[in-house]
Amino acid sequence: KKSEKTSEKGKSLGPDQRAMVLIFVSRQVAARAVAPKGGAASDRRAASRALWRILLCVYLTATLGSVVFQSTTVALPEIFEERLQGLAQTLAQAMAALEVLSATVIGALAFSVFAAASLAQLVTGFMLDRVGAKPTLVLVTVVQVAFFLIMPGLTGWAAYAVALGFMLGVFGQVPVNDFLIGTTTAGRVRARAFGARYLISFLALSAALPMVAVIQSNWGFDGLFQVLAACAALILVGALVLLPGVPKPAHRSSAAGQEEIQEAKY
Repeated sequence: KKSEKTSEKGKSLGPDQRAMVLIFVSRQVAARAVAPKGGAASDRRAASRALWRILLCVYLTATLGSVVFQSTTVALPEIFEERLQGLAQTLAQAMAALEVLSATVIGALAFSVFAAASLAQLVTGFMLDRVGAKPTLVLVTVVQVAFFLIMPGLTGWAAYAVALGFMLGVFGQVPVNDFLIGTTTAGRVRARAFGARYLISFLALSAALPMVAVIQSNWGFDGLFQVLAACAALILVGALVLLPGVPKPAHRSSAAGQEEIQEAKY
């Protein structure tokens, strides 16, 4: 009799009612499967909430990093002309048979620094793939701060070696922002994020030129090194504060999952 009553109740449900019951059950099952407590889903939500801090760090680094980059690349030949004059004359005399001028030697020394420092970007790229953005950015900014603070008052080979040190940090910082934007922003807004990053960078690059002229004319290159050390220190603080939980790019699946989270957000 109970089975007959149950079958009669089941038959009493119409097609629409049965469809509603199936939809309700499927939604409950999907909600429990998609939003578990802890695990990868909660990690992805945390990464999504931290996106604004990552972008803030990117634009802070783009602004101050562009000032440091432009200032060092523009001022380095003049710094060498002031600090390496005796070294350049010695090298020019050693190559007297080739009729090399001291200005040519200074240009060659600046070129050697730029060429060697550009290799730092390969090391930075390797570190970004291995350990992530935060340790890499912290390392290159610590290098910059240390060598900028050491540089005042140095001449000769010591100035050349320290200049090579801070240029390694300056050039090594270049790939970090692009890496952060490429790995944390969604495909729909990635182009806009890159556009804003380059807009800020070019504005900072243009502002760096008069800044170098004013500082050098009033306080010399030693004052410029102190200002650049302060800029690098602010980038370091931003990296430590704003990048607390940036995930390492170890697996493609995690990057793809993060991509889906950002796509859903925007």
